[in-house]
Formats: sequence, structure tokens, C-alpha cells
Amino acid sequence: MKPIEVIMPKMEMAQDTGTVVRWLKAEGDSVQKGEPLLEVETDKVTVEVEAPGSGILSGVTAQAGAEVPVGQVIARLLAPEAAAPAETEPPVEAASGPTPAVTPVAQRMAAAHQLDLGRIAPAGRRVTKADVSAHLARQPDERKPRLRPASPLARRLAHEEGLDLAGINGSGPEGAVVAADIRAALAAAAKAETMVEKPEAAPVEGYRVIPLRSMRKVIAGRLQQSYQNAPHISLTLPVDMTEMERLMAHLAEPVRQETGKELTLTAILAQAVALALTRHPRLNSHLVGEEIREFEQVHLGIAVALEDGLVVPVIRSAQSKRLAALQIELSDLAGRARANKLALPELKGSTFTLSNLGMYGIEQFTAIINPPEVGILAVGAIMPGPKEVGGQLVMRPLLRLTLMVDHRVIDGAVGAQFLATLKGLLENPYRLIL
Repeated sequence: MKPIEVIMPKMEMAQDTGTVVRWLKAEGDSVQKGEPLLEVETDKVTVEVEAPGSGILSGVTAQAGAEVPVGQVIARLLAPEAAAPAETEPPVEAASGPTPAVTPVAQRMAAAHQLDLGRIAPAGRRVTKADVSAHLARQPDERKPRLRPASPLARRLAHEEGLDLAGINGSGPEGAVVAADIRAALAAAAKAETMVEKPEAAPVEGYRVIPLRSMRKVIAGRLQQSYQNAPHISLTLPVDMTEMERLMAHLAEPVRQETGKELTLTAILAQAVALALTRHPRLNSHLVGEEIREFEQVHLGIAVALEDGLVVPVIRSAQSKRLAALQIELSDLAGRARANKLALPELKGSTFTLSNLGMYGIEQFTAIINPPEVGILAVGAIMPGPKEVGGQLVMRPLLRLTLMVDHRVIDGAVGAQFLATLKGLLENPYRLIL
């Protein structure tokens, strides 16, 4: 059986690299096709990668923490009769010259260090990894190879930043420098620079450096791009939640009995927003190039805050789901999001996003549109506020809704009409069940 290559998968359009979180199998283990093989972190989520075939795991080249370009081979699956420990792999004959037979692992090490295999004396009939390591150890420091093993991305970053790879500790396979090592070196250099005492500078308070990487880095880039490219306008409308609070009090126990979950305002908002979007479909759109793609189904994104980032899991066809079903799905998605257990398809394809910070006591805020969507609704906390009722100024529980829209697609009047519809549904919530 021909060895089956395990490659770093491409799981989204803008993905260039993936980071190995951990291997779920060890070298020499038997693996079945479709069985979880390793965990890989992308800029959005950590996912399990399934084995592309059956065989014995061998030749793992990317250990935990290694950042690997998409498409690069990171291991192989061998037939049981062909599998053996790394040092007993079938020999690969040298192309020419007196070079003896050499194992694949030793061949890769020699290539990385620019060694002449013909000058390495094997302990046995073949040059093995141990022979190459011993040869490197015997070399005087001034004669050791100067080309540092490094990933292509690490070399590019080092070149762009003017760094010498020889001075960077590598955390990749065989000590290879990976992109994470470059970023760590840059962060350390920046910290060291700030700690240099300058006669005219004010004393610097103590702080710690947190490199902008992984999810946080991608979020920063996407939101900056959205805010720069999409002309945002915001519209805010207060909503009297008196009747909604009464309805929620009546529904709390039936929902708890049916779902085992506590009824949340986010579930009510999801139902109302989905219904309002069916009446104002222009907001349920994507702007792609010079096309406005108006969707028939409402795939509602719900912003969920994590310890160091933000993810937006998606409720598919939210407009067709009952309140109890929405509450079950919301609780499940939010729980798995915080446990980093969401699958990539659950984070893709939203047509509109709802962001609720009311549980933190925030009365009102603006949000940044999640491209290619054209709108996002920011929801604050229900707070007592004055309202005129029958010529009298009374205090009522008010909820402030702030709609951010992409002015290239949505005019202010269209956004205002959507908010008016949503306000009507929330102030007369019994219409939600009609």
C-alpha cells in the first residue's frame, strides 16, 4: 500500500497556516480512516482533523505548537507491513556517489542542515537519524551548518523584520524555527526596548506584553478592515419592555419544563429579529464585490464573548424556529463556544448578527459589522427610564437597540423601518406567536 500523506488542511478561504494543538495518536499507533487524528487551530476555531485513510502513523514532522503552511505534509500513514520505528524505515538509496543507504528521517535532517550524506559514517548498514545527530554533535561550533531549519512562513517573517534566524530558539520539529518563534522574538525585543533606561523619559510602570496572535490578531484585522471599508451609520431606538417582561414571566416555567434551560432575553430577541428580517430582507444580505445577495433564510449570528476573543456561532433558518428550540440551540452553541468545541461550519454563513451586552449592565453601545454582512444589532440592558403615557411622564423598563448598517447597501430610512418593526414586535410580544 502506498503511504497516505497527512497534510495540514485548508478549512477556510483566507487560511494560510494552521497550528498543531495536539496529536490524538502517537507514532506507531494504528489509525482507522475517519478516526480523529489531531487537533488543529485556525484563526477562528480549534477542530479535530480526521485520518484520511487507515494505517500506522509514522513520520510526524509537526509537533504541538508548530505553525504549518496549508498543504504541507505533517505525517504519513503506512501499511502495517511497511510500518516500523523511524530508525528502521526502508532505506532510500542515494542518487549518486558513495553515499550509503539512508532512512527518510535522516535524509530530511541532512537536507535541513545542508549535510553531505557521503561524509556521515553509519553505525549500521544505513544512515539513520542517530547517525546524523551524532555527526552534528561532533562538528566544531564554527563548522556547524549556518542554515537554520525554519518554516517558509518563519523565513518570510524573519526577512521582513530583519531578524537573523540563527539567534532565535526554534520550537518546531528538530528545533526548526516557526512563525510563533519569530513573533515571540519580536515581542521580546519590543519589551526589551521599552525597558532601556532613557534619561529624559518618564518612569515606565510595570506591564506585561501580550503578543497579538491567533484569534485576537484575526479579529483585529477583520474589524479594522470592516470599519475602514464599510461606511457605518448607527440608529438607536428605545423600546418599552413592560409587556415583554410580563410575557417572559409567564413563559419562564413552561420553557424550563420543556427544555431544561432558563429563558433568556437573547432567545426572545433572536426570534423577534429573525421575524423582522423576513419583513425587511435587504438587511438580511451580503455585499460581495458589486453584488448584493439578499437571502431567503435568516441565518442569525450570535456574538459570544470568549476569554481572549469573540466568535459568532450561527442559528440556521432562525425565522422558522419556535422559542423553545431557539433557547436550546442558543444554550448549546454558547456553551460549546466557551469550551472551544464548535465545528467550523457552525461559525460560517451568518446573514445578520445580534450582539447583546445587556448581561454586563451596558445600557447602549455600537458594534462593528461582520463582513460580508450589511448590518448588526447591538442590544443593551433593560434600564428604568422616563416615558410619556397618556400625557403623564412615567418610569418604564427601557431597552435601547442600536442598529449599525453598511451605508453602501442600507439607507437610514431602511434601517429605521427595520427598527420600527422590531420595536413593535417587542412592545407587543404576543404578535410573535401569531
